[in-house]
Amino acid sequence: MRPVNKQTARILLLFGMVVPVLSGCIADAASGVTTALIDKIFEPGATSIEANIVAAEDLNPDYDGQASPLVVRMYELKSPTAFNNASFFALYDSDVAELGDDLKGKEEIELRPGDKLELERELQPETRFVGFIAGYRDIENASWRAVAEVPEGETTDLKIDFGRLAVKIVEVD
Repeated sequence: MRPVNKQTARILLLFGMVVPVLSGCIADAASGVTTALIDKIFEPGATSIEANIVAAEDLNPDYDGQASPLVVRMYELKSPTAFNNASFFALYDSDVAELGDDLKGKEEIELRPGDKLELERELQPETRFVGFIAGYRDIENASWRAVAEVPEGETTDLKIDFGRLAVKIVEVD
């Protein structure tokens, strides 16, 4: 066997100490990347809705029985409880105060008799329900509120019918 000089011995000793440390770091980094990749693959997607909105030809009759436009609000909700318990005017006039932390987003549109619209919307992460209110002229005799559950990480297909004096949500398969 050849004699090893001191400098070569030091290099070999240093190499022998550094290689295991580096391989441990590489394995740990690879493990972190693998974990992040697995989490991303199995992470639920965005919660969203695809809705067909249909307004009846005889929508929201005025005092003469003529169809008229209708103001509609869509609410993104964490829970439907406050929404279901509030009066129309409480929601219409002070929805933020009335719904509190359950309110995650909202949108207002005006429908005209006979309108047919498609709405595609990615919802806020905490949204689990969508609710609609409709400002019918004859609010006392109208079914002005409807709510539907939207499962987390899925796209929910809905048909929302705004009839003469009623709003109705149907989940489409």
